Amino acid sequence: MMNIIDQAGIIFVFLSFAIMLVLIFQTRSYWYAQIREISSVQWVCLSLILAISVWLRFVFFKPRHIMYVDEFWYMEAARNLITYGQIGAYPKSLGWPMLLSIIFFIKGVGNFTAIYASAILGALTFFNIFLLTSIIYNNRWLGIISAALFSILPGHILWSVTAETNVPALYFITLTMFFVFLYYKHKASSLLWASLFSIGFIAQIRPENHIFFLLFIFGIFIFVKPLPKINFNYLEPWALSFFLTLPDIIRVLRDKLSNNWLEAESNGLIHGSNFSLSNLLYNSQKWGGYLFTNVLHPIFFTLLFLLGCFYCYKYYRKCWKLLILWVVIFYLVYFTAWFQTLGGSTELYGKIRFYLSFYPVLVIFAAGGIYLLGQFIRSKIFRGINDRGLICALITIMLMLNFLPYMKERRDYFKELELGVITKISKDFTSKDLFVINLPPVLGATTNVRTCALKDFLENDLYRRNMLSSTGRVFFLDDYTCTICDDFKKDCGQIKRDFDLVLFKEFKSDQKTLPQGVEDYTINLYQVYIRK
Repeated sequence: MMNIIDQAGIIFVFLSFAIMLVLIFQTRSYWYAQIREISSVQWVCLSLILAISVWLRFVFFKPRHIMYVDEFWYMEAARNLITYGQIGAYPKSLGWPMLLSIIFFIKGVGNFTAIYASAILGALTFFNIFLLTSIIYNNRWLGIISAALFSILPGHILWSVTAETNVPALYFITLTMFFVFLYYKHKASSLLWASLFSIGFIAQIRPENHIFFLLFIFGIFIFVKPLPKINFNYLEPWALSFFLTLPDIIRVLRDKLSNNWLEAESNGLIHGSNFSLSNLLYNSQKWGGYLFTNVLHPIFFTLLFLLGCFYCYKYYRKCWKLLILWVVIFYLVYFTAWFQTLGGSTELYGKIRFYLSFYPVLVIFAAGGIYLLGQFIRSKIFRGINDRGLICALITIMLMLNFLPYMKERRDYFKELELGVITKISKDFTSKDLFVINLPPVLGATTNVRTCALKDFLENDLYRRNMLSSTGRVFFLDDYTCTICDDFKKDCGQIKRDFDLVLFKEFKSDQKTLPQGVEDYTINLYQVYIRK
């Protein structure tokens, strides 16, 4: 049975999404006016960016799962929504499973369905960046530059072809911020409603997105003069939009405050609390500098967004204030938390998705930096060239080429093998087959096979007998999870000692390039027999 908070969360997230769509439609005269001003040449450029964005996400990079067990939780919750009208034991935000449930209802349940839904949103985010940059600088060519840069960000491409929430969240964040800036420009009541309900929806995709309520308030003090009168009509959209997020944030806080995640995810190696000043100091020293070095992006990009930060400060100071607040607030939220182990690891790879929240601002600044650099080159070096746009285009292309080594590095990752295994199992096995696995949602989210947790199978005799008596064949999947923590390693070793295992199928990676230190990556499927 679902509790009342879960029931309200499901209803409210669907309601938030529906209201947001209606309000976006009602404000079409404002956003369509922005689109109508795009010239035919600019549409050609945007079409080219779209082609590059789609090719990188659907051809150059392979679909894969990276996060265990989060991606499978989202799909399992979405499947449960359309099958049973409930979410089961799912503890996280409901926005992405809600969207997936709609997509699953239309296209059918599947890993590739979820991944390609994320990839489509990721591929289209560049257009939101274009609109957002254009309204900030009042210059659509700078919007095209920032859109081009965003479309080829390796970290964003990588996470676009997973079922994680960061890329879908970023699509709706950039769309929301476009409506926020439209409100600051026109001060229309309909845009206030659209902005607030968009913020309410993105807050239900990822909980940290609640900060956009705060950011919106700061923006009102910066852009809206005189300040709006505080009355019932003005407070109504604020109250309603935030009210619809309450069940979701209660659910998330119930999960996040139930454990010391810093110690749990480090297997007790790191001591401290979930949020602290010491976390901020450590994470700033360890991880904060990556925004400015050549680890996540070329150093040329860093120089350009720093130059663009100066350009925006000098000529668009109000916008600069809000964009800086965007970066600072996200920085504080992430780095005062257990960032050391976020992403399920103390390594950088799983954390790249959190840095994505900064990149809309960084590419907006970088576009301004390219413009300023192009202006300098034309006036000081190539005075005979009158076309500043040509110089800016050449700088943009040169910068994009600098990203190529980063794309190859992000692309060569080995966990996508697991997706192939899941696809194979979904075709070759039935609901009569029982799969014992560390994380049952890895298989149970999108296949019809029966699953049970390895720990329960080993430790609960009655549970094990009931499972064995009600099924046909029993299999143990010796997958990637058997390598990621001591408890899983121990359980995988125990089943190999206490039961007779016969190798049924071997899934071996055929990749030529594996991460450093990984010589082989194989998933073994064993048939399990009770030892007599």
